[in-house]
Amino acid sequence: MKKKVFSNNFILIYSLILFFFVISFIYNDLTHFYINPITDKFENFIIFGDWTYVIDSAICHKKGADLFINNNCDVTNRPYHYGSILLFLPFIEKFYNFYYLFFPLVSCFLVISFLTYYFKPQKIKDFFIVFLLVASTPLMLSFERANIELLIFLILILISYVRKTYVIHSLILLATSMKFYPFVSSIILISKKKNITLFLNILIFGILLFSIFYIERDNLIKIYSINETIQPQSVDRVGMYLFSFQLLPRLAESISLHLKQFNADYCYIVISLLLMITFFYSIVKNVSWNSKKVYLINLDLDKFEDRLFLISSVMLITIYFTTMSYLYKEIYFLGLLPFLKKNFFKGRNIYIKLIYKLVLLKFILLTFLWIIQTTLFSTSVFIKGFNILTKGIIDNILIIFLVLVLIDFLKENIKLRFKF
Repeated sequence: MKKKVFSNNFILIYSLILFFFVISFIYNDLTHFYINPITDKFENFIIFGDWTYVIDSAICHKKGADLFINNNCDVTNRPYHYGSILLFLPFIEKFYNFYYLFFPLVSCFLVISFLTYYFKPQKIKDFFIVFLLVASTPLMLSFERANIELLIFLILILISYVRKTYVIHSLILLATSMKFYPFVSSIILISKKKNITLFLNILIFGILLFSIFYIERDNLIKIYSINETIQPQSVDRVGMYLFSFQLLPRLAESISLHLKQFNADYCYIVISLLLMITFFYSIVKNVSWNSKKVYLINLDLDKFEDRLFLISSVMLITIYFTTMSYLYKEIYFLGLLPFLKKNFFKGRNIYIKLIYKLVLLKFILLTFLWIIQTTLFSTSVFIKGFNILTKGIIDNILIIFLVLVLIDFLKENIKLRFKF
């Protein structure tokens, strides 16, 4: 008992150390050699720029401004593209400083604490890995900008932890009201054992979800119309900051344009087709293994780590195939780590070990490659191209594994429910 209390206290202390390290780096502008800051028209750095965008937009909304046309309250005039629930923050003008500091600091500390607690570092190597994960580009970018994905990720953790159906419904709807893709986390409702309970849960949730989309229909149309202005459209400007299925096809298109060889559109189509064939082949191959009752990973939705792994996987797959996203959305890869770490030394499942190592490689190696690029080879198109290629390959391998795990899970649940 004493040992457990000591361990928890030590984890808390290490979390605090990492938290103060992150905040001190952010406030002293020490992250900008590898984290691109948001600046105002006077070239001043804006700390927590994505969160100030939310609270400033809320103030403009109360003044009657159309945030989708001209968002003058934001320092860079970015059109508003989140759910309208964030525009109704209470007493925003009176407690502006509280809002400005509370969400970024608390979310930063909670994410670091989550990572430290479930990683449970004991050896020096483990402490160093946690430090490198916290300092990685996806996390440090999220912390520096205080992006809303931090809050959604924390909500997903709560969804995985609680068991009360009405609480799960409420949390999923809350996350969906901020950004619309978290509705896919409703896959967790499959955990209900009885078919009639599952049916009622899906029916009730479907009605509530439809209500949200109906209420937000005008905003959804406006967000879709400004899609090109809020999402990156090429790899030339943002490069390794992208997380998308389109990363490698866009890279091929860009290389063709730079070299003035081949047709850029054909290059984009060919690489896209090759990737789709790779995904299709992996799925077909996996189905043949399943006929022998061989599964990549078995998930038990009675366990927190397994639930979070499933929700995080579905989120990552959805984001990867439907948007051209910045890499702060890669924070959901952290949701895979508790399950992978817990089962890393159990049994001989090579896929768990491989996915775990790939996730660490993704955060740590790609951060080092990005730092090398920005500090030593900022003008080299070859280094930039190599780094984007490396990232694209790692991303695709990980997503292929997650797609296969999801298919295994769905097939197994269908068999159990309908006795195939």
